Amino acid sequence: MNFNIEAENNTKFTQFQEELTALINYNSMENGSCTPDFLLAEYLTHSLKLFNNIVYRREKWYGRHQDYNNNLIEKCPSIPPIINHEDEEEEKLKIIQKRMSMVFDEWKKRSIENQKDLNITDCSEYGEKCAVYFTNLTNEMDEKGILPKL
Repeated sequence: MNFNIEAENNTKFTQFQEELTALINYNSMENGSCTPDFLLAEYLTHSLKLFNNIVYRREKWYGRHQDYNNNLIEKCPSIPPIINHEDEEEEKLKIIQKRMSMVFDEWKKRSIENQKDLNITDCSEYGEKCAVYFTNLTNEMDEKGILPKL
């Protein structure tokens, strides 16, 4: 027997929204805002879906994956996020990597031209001096508009 959690959830939410519309109407709860009962039901249903998605993503982030009965499970079911920030984060990471690559290329070019670029006399200062140097180099390249924007 194939079980499709997304299809079942869509059916449940559709039924829930219809019943909520009737309940709002029956109790005249739309009168407080002069908003049609079906719009209030739609809003509340979408809010519940969003809340469920946020809780799911929070639990996934903490590594505490649970099923729909709040039983701890090893693997999360495949629920597509309502808002997908993973693509944005991946794109941002690509830009950061591109920026770093360009800064290192510029450093290589400058270090070939001038071997005393970092002016390091003691190896214990190397990391600190490099951090300052690369920060300054990145700022300089940003000011000139050479690096891609974050």
